[in-house]
Amino acid sequence: MYKETELALKKIIDRKGISCLTTEAYTIYRELLNSDAADERLSRLILLTLLAGTAQKATLGVEKLSDYIQTECCLKKSTSDDLALLYTSLFCAENQKEWADKQDSGLKDFYNQKWQFDLDAYSEWHSSGVYVEARFHTTTKLTVSDRSLVKKEMKKQLEKNPFTTSEVIFRHFKEILQATLDKDFEYYATCEEYYPPVAEDYVINYEDLLKNFCKQYGFSILSCECDGETSDYIPEFW
Repeated sequence: MYKETELALKKIIDRKGISCLTTEAYTIYRELLNSDAADERLSRLILLTLLAGTAQKATLGVEKLSDYIQTECCLKKSTSDDLALLYTSLFCAENQKEWADKQDSGLKDFYNQKWQFDLDAYSEWHSSGVYVEARFHTTTKLTVSDRSLVKKEMKKQLEKNPFTTSEVIFRHFKEILQATLDKDFEYYATCEEYYPPVAEDYVINYEDLLKNFCKQYGFSILSCECDGETSDYIPEFW
């Protein structure tokens, strides 16, 4: 059971980074409890040792680490010995090298890729018993031009999890651009009380929005294809 638990902890670290052992001890406990990797007793022991800072002492060696666990967690020697073996094995030189090599690897990969943002926006203009539907779609391809701005934006996330993948970083920036587009397109479509929007012309506004986004977050535009569509007047039925 201890080996299965060790492997489960490694998978969690591989996904979230070593700091999760300190910042997400209870989450890890729940994850172990809901898996086949540890029974209820062992899950509680892992939670107890994580809260006691055992992971940070894992390189002490089995004997000293066992003594530490006995002192901090008030466990009998046989149990602390088993847990010390688990943590020492988990933080073996091979695993530590793997985690060191993985540090910020997602960010570095993000720097070197071309990213396609497929975005859609929708709004409605209402007036005097009729409404008009306005739609906009863009396929925008960007690449990183200023790494310092990207890193600045992702600083908190990378501090929390330095193993954050390039796909997660991309989703973060896509959400920002999508939210900016939604807000701007809603204003564009509804700002005139007596005149319906012309979504086909929104491309000019989007290009300005995109330039500001790239300037703020450190991207360059590779290509930008846009398509707007405005419906005819549609009666509103009350």
